[in-house]
Amino acid sequence: MAALYAPYLIIHSAICILQNLIFNNREYDSRMIVSWAAISCWMFGVKVKVIGSENLPKRGCIFLFTHTSFFDIFAIHWKIRGVRFGAKIELFDFPMFGRAMRRVGVLPIARNRRDEVLAIYRQTEKKIRAGEQFCLAPEGTRQDIEALGPLKAGPFILAINAHAPIVPLVIKGGTRILGKNSWFPNAKHFRAVLELHILPPISTEGFTVNRREELQEIFREEVSRVYPIQGEQVDTPSSQGH
Repeated sequence: MAALYAPYLIIHSAICILQNLIFNNREYDSRMIVSWAAISCWMFGVKVKVIGSENLPKRGCIFLFTHTSFFDIFAIHWKIRGVRFGAKIELFDFPMFGRAMRRVGVLPIARNRRDEVLAIYRQTEKKIRAGEQFCLAPEGTRQDIEALGPLKAGPFILAINAHAPIVPLVIKGGTRILGKNSWFPNAKHFRAVLELHILPPISTEGFTVNRREELQEIFREEVSRVYPIQGEQVDTPSSQGH
């Protein structure tokens, strides 16, 4: 399947761009994103189990997810319809795929250029207030182990300025499928299951940017109910026998 994925991605991206140019319809874009995510999981034998779907808000919000694998993005796009991601700006350099991401509203995140990131966030605030939902990785990059790493300030500042609730997403099983230093999905397994835990929303009402660290700590405490925090005792894949 790995050999087939690259041509599939090019074809799907081309169709996505074409339908966007013709219709320029967010609902059609969302359908293309969902189908891409679902087919990507199917091609590599990945199933997604959702826990806590009752916690999905119907208003604009920011999903903040634990990040260990590219399959985190597939799982979220497949199971949470209409959400848009922030992706590292290097991905936009890929022919066809990068252009498709821009057309459907993915946010380009230049991780080493803070001013550019904050400018993108300011533009995003209005969209969130209008009801759009975005998903960001608060750790800034994929983690080597399934434990919450240090948190970046930007996503929390965005949530505070947009007066938007934060919805923590905890994803389990990503390192087993395609960890940070892996090249082939499910290399040792024919099938695998990702667990997508949707935790209750965290209100940002009453918070100011000066209280950002307090909001980060609340997020960390909520995540810790179902997921380890780096610095605590963490089971690594080797200790689990994988």
